[in-house]
Amino acid sequence: MTEKAPCIDPERGTLLAAYELDLLSPEEQASFEQHLSDCTACRESLYEMAPAIQAIRTSPGQVAERLIPEAPARRMALWRVLVPVAAAAAVVAFVLRPSGGPALPELARIEPVPYVAMETRASGLEEAEQLFRVGMERYGEEQYGRAAPLLAEAYRMMRPSPAAIPVARTAFYAGLSFLLARQPDSAQVYLAEASRVSLPVLVDRSHWYQAQACLLQNRPDCAIEHLEILAGQSPGYGEEAAEQLIEVRQAASP
Repeated sequence: MTEKAPCIDPERGTLLAAYELDLLSPEEQASFEQHLSDCTACRESLYEMAPAIQAIRTSPGQVAERLIPEAPARRMALWRVLVPVAAAAAVVAFVLRPSGGPALPELARIEPVPYVAMETRASGLEEAEQLFRVGMERYGEEQYGRAAPLLAEAYRMMRPSPAAIPVARTAFYAGLSFLLARQPDSAQVYLAEASRVSLPVLVDRSHWYQAQACLLQNRPDCAIEHLEILAGQSPGYGEEAAEQLIEVRQAASP
C-alpha cells in the first residue's frame, strides 16, 4: 500500500473540518483554500472526511469519539469547535411528495445544506459578494425563491474570478435554492457548473442534487446517470445513491 503523503502545513491542516462546515473567518477561509490548492494530503482528507462531516451535522453527539480516532488531541479540538455549531445547524431533511404526483418526483430527497454566514473581501468582487451575502441570508430564512436569483446573479458576476472554489460554491447554493424553490430546470444549470470544480465534496453534492432535479423533471435516465457516479464510490452519498438507484429503476421500469 502506498503511504499517504503528510500535510505540508499541519497547523493549517487542522482547519480541514471547520472549512468543510463553513465555520472559518474570511481570512482563515482564504488561507486554507490556498493551502488546499497546494496540499495533496488535505485534498484527499477533505474527501475522506465527508461521512464524518455529514454525521456531525445530523448527530453530533454520536460522532466525537470516532471523528479522528488516530489523533485524540486534534479530535478534541475539532469537537469543541464543531459540535455546538453543528448541533444548532443540523440538517432537517425532507422529501418532496406532491399529492397525486408521478412516482419519480416522489422519490426526490432534498436537504437544505447548512451554511454559516461570513464576511468576505476580494478586490473587484464587492458587489458580487454583497449579493451573495444577501442571497444567503434569504437562504438561511428558507426564502429559497428569493435567494435563488440573487445567488445566480452573484455567480454571474463572480465567474471571471480565478477563485474557483468560492465561485463554484456560489453556483451550488444558487442551484440548490432553485431546487428548493421547485425550479429544477434552473437548478440544473447551476449545479452542473458547481460540479466542474476540483473539490470532491462539492462535486459529489452537485451530482446528488442534479439527480434529485432529474427526478422532479421525470427524467429517470438523467437521475440514474448522476446516481451511478456516486454509488459505491462517494463517501458522503454512495450508500444513499445506491439505494435510490434501486428505487428509480423500479419506478421507471414498465
